[in-house]
Amino acid sequence: MLNIEVGICGVYCGYCPVFKREEKRCLGCEWVNKQLRLSRESHKGCAFWECAKEKNVKCCFLCEKFPCQLHYGKEAVYTPETLQMWKELIEQGFVFSKQ
Repeated sequence: MLNIEVGICGVYCGYCPVFKREEKRCLGCEWVNKQLRLSRESHKGCAFWECAKEKNVKCCFLCEKFPCQLHYGKEAVYTPETLQMWKELIEQGFVFSKQ
């Protein structure tokens, strides 16, 4: 089985600048969220992280409301076309691992 790690927002961890490739570890979305809260004047963290924690899901793809308005806003990580493709896959029975 192929095991690909993705962040809460759905971005492949290997593309994330926070992921430490040499050490094969990630500081994690929670760490990134804390750093955003500290660095932003508004003290707001990652919108995806906050929403996922509120809804108790590990990844946006696992949320029954995916894709929601967050995915079309200024912090969007996918194009509308890609979101539509993911939505269609989910409707056809594609299941994301909850592990």
